[in-house]
Amino acid sequence: MVFDTENIKNLEFNEENFEELKNNAIAIIDEVKEAHTAIHDSNAMMTEQVKTLGDLNDKYLRALADYQNLQKRTVTQVSNSKLDGKVSLLKDILPIIDDFEKAKDAGEFSEGVEIIYNKFMNMLQTNNVEVINPKEGDAFDDTVEEAVAAIPNPDKEKNTVCYVQFKGYKIGDRIIRYAKVGVYV
Repeated sequence: MVFDTENIKNLEFNEENFEELKNNAIAIIDEVKEAHTAIHDSNAMMTEQVKTLGDLNDKYLRALADYQNLQKRTVTQVSNSKLDGKVSLLKDILPIIDDFEKAKDAGEFSEGVEIIYNKFMNMLQTNNVEVINPKEGDAFDDTVEEAVAAIPNPDKEKNTVCYVQFKGYKIGDRIIRYAKVGVYV
């Protein structure tokens, strides 16, 4: 028996229908309890799904960050590897350039040798190699120079360059070879 508000207003409470009303009320209460339990279970399941979704989102964001970091590291490593290769090759070439400069300073340069020397120097410039060439009297700079001799001279300012044995070379901030200099002490 389904009750609506009109039926409830018109009900007569007597012994005959009391048992039926009681059983219907119990059935309605049981249905309400089941509905409440179902709603509670649905809420619990939704809460668990929201938590799972949040966990998956966190995992996704962490994986994305790891991937982006890997990309940056890879780019840096590739760039460093290329630079390492350049530096290695240039270290092998520098003694040849030193010999060219010694020959040039001694006046033993033919036109053909000068062309080859200029090509070497252009190749260095093309590869962004900077020459470190301190002059006599410059303050000694241990960030780009290596002292190969200490020359005592009371008439000269201390910690200044007195001669350059070999020029230095660098790419950006990376030293390929320090300038080798004598220093007044």
